Amino acid sequence: MQQPYYNLPGRQSGATLVVALIMLLLLALLGTSSLKTALFTERMAAAGYKKNITFQASESAAAIATGRTSQIVADAIRTNSSVAPRTVDIESNQARAAVSAEPLGSGAIFGSSLDGVTGFRVKITSVGELIDDPESHTVIVHGITRMGAGL
Repeated sequence: MQQPYYNLPGRQSGATLVVALIMLLLLALLGTSSLKTALFTERMAAAGYKKNITFQASESAAAIATGRTSQIVADAIRTNSSVAPRTVDIESNQARAAVSAEPLGSGAIFGSSLDGVTGFRVKITSVGELIDDPESHTVIVHGITRMGAGL
């Protein structure tokens, strides 16, 4: 009986092993860069979320302060002095806000159809921040003018 003939070299070079290891290294580098990109995207999304929440809190506080029934602006006009920041209830379990009013004096009302009408100008500064992350905050400054007997 005749033995099968195999053409095996006496010494193998291992080229397949080297190619496989290089491909494995390239796949590991690709995976690492994909992971870094995903983490960066996640951080950007979290930062955008935090900014949106703090912005909404700050805007809500400013809206409350500039409302007709607000004591904050009324106190600034009545005393003609800055009102210390006050915490405003914005009905949020994620953020809180504070608002302050600074009187800027009386002056002409611009953009009004009434010539020669003066009003009292007030600068409203509102700060919204996350409850669990005070480093994330948004500051908004509004300028308002009140006119009339009720101011």
